[in-house]
Amino acid sequence: GLDTEQPPTTWEELTEMAPKLTDSSKDVSGFVFNKDGTAPLYNWMLANGGKLVNDDYTKSEFASPENLKTLKAIPKMIHVDKTGPESISGAEMDNLMNAGQLAIEINGPWLNNGLKANEIDYNVTTLPQGSDSDKKTAILDGVGYAIPASTDNNKKEAVYE
Repeated sequence: GLDTEQPPTTWEELTEMAPKLTDSSKDVSGFVFNKDGTAPLYNWMLANGGKLVNDDYTKSEFASPENLKTLKAIPKMIHVDKTGPESISGAEMDNLMNAGQLAIEINGPWLNNGLKANEIDYNVTTLPQGSDSDKKTAILDGVGYAIPASTDNNKKEAVYE
């Protein structure tokens, strides 16, 4: 009953949508959280206004109210809403997606060939953002790909091609 052309744009929308996409009778997970990866967690924390350390890097901000909001939302999806396996590696997460048993995954372009080879009908969208932010953010965690805004349009077209 969800519109496939309207992916979640905020983390809040993702936490509402993921349980609706979960179908244990068909072994389909709505969303899983990779136990090996910190990029989605850090992105979610930043989107909710959190950060790891204060501005002068002298004190941890990990236990801030903003981060605690994020750190409570994730286990709710996993343990209460049962949107997917409670413990899953990145490779296992990719295997679910390639098998057509995962509705939403946060991943990178390396998954593309597997999805095509397995004839998975999928779309790509931007990373969900915080609901209170008009600024789009994403952490490029070592393997991220981005095109700087200052890139000439002809070069952008070549990159997309």
